[in-house]
Amino acid sequence: MTSTREQIAPHMARFLVMLDAAFRRYGVSDGLPERFRNAVTATPRHMFVHRFRMSGGPLRDRIDEGAVRDNDADPVRELADIYSDAVMIHVDASGERLPSTNSQPSYVFCGLAAWRPGGMAASSRVARYSVTALLPLGSS
Repeated sequence: MTSTREQIAPHMARFLVMLDAAFRRYGVSDGLPERFRNAVTATPRHMFVHRFRMSGGPLRDRIDEGAVRDNDADPVRELADIYSDAVMIHVDASGERLPSTNSQPSYVFCGLAAWRPGGMAASSRVARYSVTALLPLGSS
């Protein structure tokens, strides 16, 4: 079973609104920059999230929070969580932690807003995000 564009659209729209609001809270008066909006829509989260556990944010990174969620088994059911502002900790088929996470989106993207080519990222945690996926879309 795969999710359809119609099933994904409301989650993606809510996700983009959440990111826009986070940028505005961060002090970016125009909200989510177009290059970030394009990056989000070009690389939808549900395409690279398989099995995961939810975590509450960058300061709470414990593997024992919540049940294993399997996007491959039921992609429609997991869309709300995948397109939320929570940390997703990737796990294997047995539920054991993998050396990979999806960081809290608002935290990452607002950190990227402070990043400039040739400079330092806002934090080392932000620097670990795949900045290279965003660079070809333009930089300022």
